[in-house]
Amino acid sequence: MNPIVILKHEHKIIMNHIFLLDDMAFSVSVNETDFSSVFRALVEVWDQHEIKEELLFSVLAEEGYNVPVENIKFEHGELRKFKDIILEAINSGDEEKFKNMLKNVCGKMIDLLRAHTFAEEDILQNVSWEQLSEETLDKIKLLQILPHKDLLEN
Repeated sequence: MNPIVILKHEHKIIMNHIFLLDDMAFSVSVNETDFSSVFRALVEVWDQHEIKEELLFSVLAEEGYNVPVENIKFEHGELRKFKDIILEAINSGDEEKFKNMLKNVCGKMIDLLRAHTFAEEDILQNVSWEQLSEETLDKIKLLQILPHKDLLEN
């Protein structure tokens, strides 16, 4: 599986988690344990995925592809802030803090992550593994981008 396909498949995993979180966050009653479990599963994929993206997108930008690397890194930073706030609320055990996070933070994080993922998908749609130069392929292969364990199980 080439790195472009890996990132696309990981985007699907991320979007599945976003869908579940969105559904939970805006339901009448939220099971904190279920929400926490889904969010932690998202974070597990997300943390490694960001690193892979930044490495791959940097190489593609160096090779002349139209990849807004600095914007992607900025959005990753913004998303990490949301992630930290949500994890803090989950880990606090404070029901009021958890409810406040759902009301004021979760929807914003979901919207940004969804838009961010769609924008990255647009970038990846414009890159064909078969059309990359040998030099670019060699640089990408050196990154050793491996799929998330969920992709290996399927």
